[in-house]
Amino acid sequence: MTAIGKTARTQRAVERACHEGAKLFSEKGYSETTTRELAAAMDVTNGTFYYYFPSKEDLLRQICEDALAEITAAVTKAVDGAESGLDAVTQMIHSHVRTIVESRHSHTTMLTELRALNGEHRVTIVAARDRYESLVREILASAKADGSLKTSIELAPLTLLLLNLLNWTIFWYRPNMGLTGDEIADRMVTLFLNGAVNPA
Repeated sequence: MTAIGKTARTQRAVERACHEGAKLFSEKGYSETTTRELAAAMDVTNGTFYYYFPSKEDLLRQICEDALAEITAAVTKAVDGAESGLDAVTQMIHSHVRTIVESRHSHTTMLTELRALNGEHRVTIVAARDRYESLVREILASAKADGSLKTSIELAPLTLLLLNLLNWTIFWYRPNMGLTGDEIADRMVTLFLNGAVNPA
């Protein structure tokens, strides 16, 4: 972990930095957010911010890392014990959407600001993102293998199409729109698995 120390107080400060940082980065953009704004949001001095994170980029890396760890763990747990490939795909869609809706700022930051990372920071986060993509691909592969999904659609584009459908939620979802994450996921399950065409 980038932040120094592992005391409860330090952990709370790091969590607050990630929470406030994700909100600022998702609303203003990483490049437009200053460390002074981050420190003010944490209610600490600029120097105290640097005690927890050597740089603004270190905070961005931590936010991205936490977001990917959260969604990977959530989906892994959701599909554990699924009764079929179709059930696993359904549970994965629900878990993915629920997670990014409930932690909207951190996942928006990860998806839109990852490009601002450099060097080992970028390598680390891209690797974590690729591992999550592999998890989704494996779930879809299992569903194809047991006959739940068509074999005529190649696995690679099918995976990317689904991830684009799911991730784009962060750009239009708002808490006051009257739909929960699971209600949105229900509609995505219908669209992805059955399509939107009304049978003749």
